[in-house]
Amino acid sequence: MDRTQRQSWTFWSPPGAGALLYRPALGYLWLIVRLYLGWQWLTAGWHKLTGSESIGWVHSGVVNGKAVHSGDKLLAFWRHAVAPAQPGSMPQVGFGWYRAFLHALIDHHAQGWFAPLIAGSEFLVGVLLILGAFTAVAAGVGALLNFNYMLAGSASLNPVLFLGALLLLAAWRVAGYVRLDRWLLPAFGSPWQPGWLFRRGSAAGQPDPQTRRLHRASGRPARLPRRLASQRRRRTALVQD
Repeated sequence: MDRTQRQSWTFWSPPGAGALLYRPALGYLWLIVRLYLGWQWLTAGWHKLTGSESIGWVHSGVVNGKAVHSGDKLLAFWRHAVAPAQPGSMPQVGFGWYRAFLHALIDHHAQGWFAPLIAGSEFLVGVLLILGAFTAVAAGVGALLNFNYMLAGSASLNPVLFLGALLLLAAWRVAGYVRLDRWLLPAFGSPWQPGWLFRRGSAAGQPDPQTRRLHRASGRPARLPRRLASQRRRRTALVQD
């Protein structure tokens, strides 16, 4: 086998993997993953935002006769994470740079605004995942939260939630198809492929940026789709008449 043949090798995905990530009909499978992750995030954020458990997160109050300020529970979590390890045991935080990051948050008393940010983010991620709205963004934020919790030494459900978020990110095209993303994704699109709400050029009778990039890469002039080209010809004929 010569060099040209070796360079032309193409490796395909396992059978069924493409359908799992791209076929809208399998959105019902991702609905189960979304609902599970969404419920976990929704309840976690709800308890931090409301009720007696919210004292120390977003509200101040008195617990067991002691005054508790908003953010104190998060501060206690940070202090536990950066506490010196016992002789012969591993530290709670395994990376020095992340320990320094937590120390900086503690020194600057960031728990006052960081705790409401975490609680609100958890609740919002849960709502978006359950509704199937902007699923990729919600899964990305959830994965970021799980990643930070695990860096701080907290396991619990975080590895499972992190894996679920990664799967939703891989299937971002169809993960929210059985809910609002069925309409939101075509409307808003993605950063590299804007949806119809942002295709100003196409609406004005011009090739959209994606079409222009593809034709520029191929060396061919950008052409309008057949329907838009016929509309332009009819308008030109009316003006000439």
